[in-house]
Amino acid sequence: MPTKKIIMIMAMAIAVLSLTVLAQRTTSIALDDGNEAILNDDSTWNFRREPLENPKDDIFITLRDNRILWLKTDFTYTFTRTMPKRNVSRIPRPKQYPNIAVLGRSSSPDLGIAASGVTNDAYTKATAEIRKHLPTQIHKDAQKFLQACIRDEVKEHELEQSHNQVKGSWVVESKLTIPHHRVKKIFDCLELQLEGS
Repeated sequence: MPTKKIIMIMAMAIAVLSLTVLAQRTTSIALDDGNEAILNDDSTWNFRREPLENPKDDIFITLRDNRILWLKTDFTYTFTRTMPKRNVSRIPRPKQYPNIAVLGRSSSPDLGIAASGVTNDAYTKATAEIRKHLPTQIHKDAQKFLQACIRDEVKEHELEQSHNQVKGSWVVESKLTIPHHRVKKIFDCLELQLEGS
């Protein structure tokens, strides 16, 4: 048998063997909606048919051996014996978190009073800006929780303050800037507060 033919047969055998090994590395699980989840051996998963939108909540499937397959929204999976606490979202999330920038302003003959007032004004304005991205009907304490979460995420020393004296009165301005990735943390904080209330 010519050497070239032997090499081709060996290459085909290796390809078939590779496909067999590859096929063994994935498992298919039927989902309630008729789709299937493909489990890869690296603890990732994906859909056999791409759905119209990705799942918003984790998916839990009880297996025959009473283990629970936990398909996470980040497309990783694990097995567990008890049902984990579901991450139930009480507030809808924006598709893109906004960048927030507000300018607080306060004036008083006393510089300390003006400085204190401007900080509160900046936090109040930031709360109003983020509040625009929440539904109108929400928990009665959401505004209070939201401002507490903003204060927790953005400390007073991070605010850019400037002051000058105008006609015997101090005018203080305070710029509060929150980039989108920190706005996401504020949403996370608010959600935790709402779940605990």
